[in-house]
Amino acid sequence: MSRPCLIPVGARRAIAAGRPAQKPKNRAARAGILGPMNLPALRSRRDLRRPVSWVLGAVLGLGLTACGEAPPSSLEGVPDPPFVPLAAGGEALVASAGPRWILFLLIDALRRDHVGAFDPTSDRTPSLDRLAKGAFVFENATATSSWTRSSVASMFTSRYPSALGILGRTDTLAPGLPTLASQLALLGGYHTAGISTNGNAGAAIGFSQGFQEFWVPDARVSYPNDYEMVPGEAVTNEALAWLENRSRHERIFLFLHYTDPHDPYFAHPDLVDEPNGEGRWDGSRTDLEEMDRVAAGDLTDADRERIRELYSSEVRYADECIRRLVVGLRTLGVPDEDVLLVVTADHGEGLWDHGQRAHGTDLYQEMIRVPLLIRLPGQTKEASRRIDEPVSLIDLAPTLLALAGIDKPREFQGHDLSPLWKGRERPEALQYIYSEMDQGGVNLESMRLGDHKLIRNRDPQDRSRPARELYDLEKDPGERENLAGRKLPIEEHLQAALFKWRRALLADAPARTAERLETLDAATLESLRSLGYIGESEYREALRKQREGR
Repeated sequence: MSRPCLIPVGARRAIAAGRPAQKPKNRAARAGILGPMNLPALRSRRDLRRPVSWVLGAVLGLGLTACGEAPPSSLEGVPDPPFVPLAAGGEALVASAGPRWILFLLIDALRRDHVGAFDPTSDRTPSLDRLAKGAFVFENATATSSWTRSSVASMFTSRYPSALGILGRTDTLAPGLPTLASQLALLGGYHTAGISTNGNAGAAIGFSQGFQEFWVPDARVSYPNDYEMVPGEAVTNEALAWLENRSRHERIFLFLHYTDPHDPYFAHPDLVDEPNGEGRWDGSRTDLEEMDRVAAGDLTDADRERIRELYSSEVRYADECIRRLVVGLRTLGVPDEDVLLVVTADHGEGLWDHGQRAHGTDLYQEMIRVPLLIRLPGQTKEASRRIDEPVSLIDLAPTLLALAGIDKPREFQGHDLSPLWKGRERPEALQYIYSEMDQGGVNLESMRLGDHKLIRNRDPQDRSRPARELYDLEKDPGERENLAGRKLPIEEHLQAALFKWRRALLADAPARTAERLETLDAATLESLRSLGYIGESEYREALRKQREGR
């Protein structure tokens, strides 16, 4: 098996009005908190940060029909979606209360069942498990989509992917929309910063809107002759170095995107046992692509188990990076009473639960049910609570604004989650949990109400999957027995709800803005290629067109 090696990458430069940020002194690093774990020293090779820019592409109209399917015979008993009409708000003055520091930690592709706080059989996340003991733990949090761009766009803007026009891999976030970061900056007086490791949620796609600083760390890790990834320790190092330069009295919102454990997968033998050598595949991008082309029947149990072990190794590594962040904050003298902490994932990972290794291919629970922890400033173990009610990540931005004393803007479609940890029941319309995806030839939407979940195939030409799938998640959490077609009242009710939501979302949708690959900067292209979102031929063709000025 080939071994990972570090590839040095370019000089650090923050996106802040197009000017370089001051280099921090990094007292924590000198104290030995931030030294490398199992990787050699990180060095620089090229500048990855440029002022934010993107090209508005062709306008793609969105129809007001539910993808060709006739309306249900009755919509009776289905409440209006909770964003119709859009709620008033956004008129708040600069907030005078709220947490001093807000840290939003996103762990890419983290399966819920790999976090011990959600699945006691897992021992991979001791740091997150400790945090959960003094936090609100949301047992049934659902992402709005099963891939990064759609999911993170919803978290930042509190709008569903269809309402944003962020569904496919060329869609970009339209300028001018209020975002969590912009509202915290404008109405809360927060200094907003983001550290990005995934090109699907990067500046070139429009995700830096509202951030006063937004950058990619210098460090990269890779298998030999493979594509580069930003390791989690680089995110923690940069975050603590940046925080050290901030005043303790300053309001700060810091978004940290840890790409681990997104593939490619790296072994971390210092944290977990070395994956067994029986499987034929390593975790490199090129190797995984070859593996994904192999017929399912030709993969052995050892092949799959090796990949699962590599994924688990990455989960443990990400957890160790979070531990170092928490220790580093204490070293910097930041009291818990000053920090509001959010930890979640944009989606999960298939690992063959339903035949898929990666993600972004369906809306089963392993891909859209995600961990979610919210720890209030100074929260104690006695004040922690586990919340069973299903919730959506679209509610994160309104929740954080409410905690900062800021009204949500009119455009937000989510709602504050804090009534749940105060013991209140959500209104009926907020109990419907919606997700969707339309990329890579797969066009699906799902609706959950209580323990029942309906998945609908929105493409009438797609015969590779059922038109509808209905599951009882209490009796069948693995979604193995499709109850659709048995004339159960809940199926027709959820189908009516899907139709009503779809109609409302499309009526509220803007024109889509698209980005041609060749207009993206080289760093974004490399990130998308390393994560498997574009192929080798597309990557090289985009670079060729850039060189030719096309």
